[in-house]
Amino acid sequence: MLIPRSCTLQTKFICALTLASLLIASFLGAGFYFHMTNIYEDEVYEKAQLVLSQVDAVQQFVQGTLRPRRYRALPDRFIKQK
Repeated sequence: MLIPRSCTLQTKFICALTLASLLIASFLGAGFYFHMTNIYEDEVYEKAQLVLSQVDAVQQFVQGTLRPRRYRALPDRFIKQK
């Protein structure tokens, strides 16, 4: 059985420095993760708003411009959509 000997001052310093480095790295990693998650959520929200506004614009164009013009041009004809 090995009897543990007391650590030297240099070994204690290196262990403390390693522990401090790991602690700082974990805090920075967690902060970076939450920051990037927030940025990605904002970008997804903005792109979804852009797509939905484009869909809404197309719908408004069809309802307000295209259908009335077609009904005036071809009032009694049924146009089959594919």
